Amino acid sequence: MNDDRLAFARDLAQHVGAFALECFLAGPKDVASKAPGDLVTEVDREVERRCRDAIGSAYPRDAVLGEEFGGRLLENTWVIDPIDGTQNFTLGVPFWCISIGFLIDGAPVLGVVHDPLHQETFWALEGRGAFCNAAAITPSDRTAFSGATIGFGLAAHRDAGSTLALLAQLSTAQASVRGQGAGALSLCHVACGRLDGFFEERIHLWDVAAALVLLREAGGKARFAIDADAPQRAAPVHALAPGLGRSVRSVLDRATLEAFGIDPAP
Repeated sequence: MNDDRLAFARDLAQHVGAFALECFLAGPKDVASKAPGDLVTEVDREVERRCRDAIGSAYPRDAVLGEEFGGRLLENTWVIDPIDGTQNFTLGVPFWCISIGFLIDGAPVLGVVHDPLHQETFWALEGRGAFCNAAAITPSDRTAFSGATIGFGLAAHRDAGSTLALLAQLSTAQASVRGQGAGALSLCHVACGRLDGFFEERIHLWDVAAALVLLREAGGKARFAIDADAPQRAAPVHALAPGLGRSVRSVLDRATLEAFGIDPAP
């Protein structure tokens, strides 16, 4: 049954992605602010509506949780970020994506992240590996933070203290850092080795639901605690190439490790 859902999710992400790309190329957007630094456009809302309509027709018993119209986790739940990287989208920056994840009993088992601008569809199904289009993907083989490229996310309306500490400690360890503005796509880039890691102190389930499956199936290390009782609550995420898992505790201090969901104990 999940094979059918995977094919459905890939087709849906590419279909709504084509619509979003057409809107992106058309120029300036009507933008509203949900909170400082947290933007929404009518394109975000329309993409989510189209996803909900398609899911409702194909899988009427499944629940949907989306960034724009909310929802809750049930036994079978689709988790949607209609446009991850909305600020990039509004500014004409070519780094944004569509993210569609599927959870069973609160655990991500299927993920599709579509990058319409580069015609890349990242996808994974539990136990089947991870892919970009037709090619299998794996994380980098890096084993030290010196020379590593690490992505990070930082929202304007949240306390930046732990993130600034993280960046200082990564810089001391001679890593290069990148803030690209779309967590789901950045996590996919960890899964395929374009980044060696990614950290964000407060990110939402719809940003990570699909990418967590991709990272796990690709062989990367990732941690995000899903709160079944409050699935819209933000939480820390970290993702690393497998060879960096041990050395991260020698690079970050205890407070920073804890801020990003990493157990300080080896």
